[in-house]
Amino acid sequence: MLNWAMIRNVLVLALCVTPALAEPVRYFGYAAIACGLDDPHDASQKTDYIDEVAGFTNLNQVCLSPDPAVTADRLARMAAAGSAALFNIEPALFVQTSAGLRPNPDRAALWPLVTEAVSQSGTPPERIFFYLADEPTLRHLPPADLSDAARLVKQTYPAASLMVIEAYDPAGPGPIVPELDYWGFDAYAVKDPATEPLYLAYLDRSRALLGKDQHLVLMMDAMHTPIHQDLGISQADMAAVARSYLNLAQDRGDVAAILGYSWVGGIDNASERGVRDLPANVQATHRDIGTLLLGK
Repeated sequence: MLNWAMIRNVLVLALCVTPALAEPVRYFGYAAIACGLDDPHDASQKTDYIDEVAGFTNLNQVCLSPDPAVTADRLARMAAAGSAALFNIEPALFVQTSAGLRPNPDRAALWPLVTEAVSQSGTPPERIFFYLADEPTLRHLPPADLSDAARLVKQTYPAASLMVIEAYDPAGPGPIVPELDYWGFDAYAVKDPATEPLYLAYLDRSRALLGKDQHLVLMMDAMHTPIHQDLGISQADMAAVARSYLNLAQDRGDVAAILGYSWVGGIDNASERGVRDLPANVQATHRDIGTLLLGK
């Protein structure tokens, strides 16, 4: 999680502007929607939130299960809800080591967990966005290893899209491997990114590094934590935060997708509240944003 108050005077990025692509936001959704996570901020045992975001989203995260039948069910239900799946397949491709994220030595044995689930789900691969790894540069994954994994997915599913979300790095964005179709970065506790020079510089620099066929993803801050509160951002303020990300995406004209982190709370720790755990005005704003973007 990025605390802008701590780094405001650390980074000076040269603003590198690239002509904006005429690209309306086509996708809107959230992380961890079908990942088996139990939100600690409610009394239920619910671990799947497809029904809660159906109707105003069209790209939501599905996580890989050790049981292909479980994953296939998640993929199939996501498709039935009218949403493409952002399919997190990192566990089949990589493993966390003391040196950082590295290729999983059991990849050949684990890859069928992916292929069998896709086949059983009946979901066309072109309706799946394969999420290769989370914040790979921060976790010291060599770009060559990310490219190798991307080629494996493309060889198996040529029509599928590949995505990675990186973490903000004060040194600037790292290399963006050419095999990716969608790329973005996360930076949280920014009340209005359009008024934050560091954020805008990083966004423009990232855009300049993308290839002509690669699309920019805007990660929307959609959670509330004690850090947000300490920076003067209340739970109710998260409605205005959401609107600020929407306005930025629409003003730029080069953002293909907006993904919120997150609808469900407690992904990283119990202090995180997702949109579903925030006041009614925040939830209504998110639904309005999705409805607006998707024309529903």
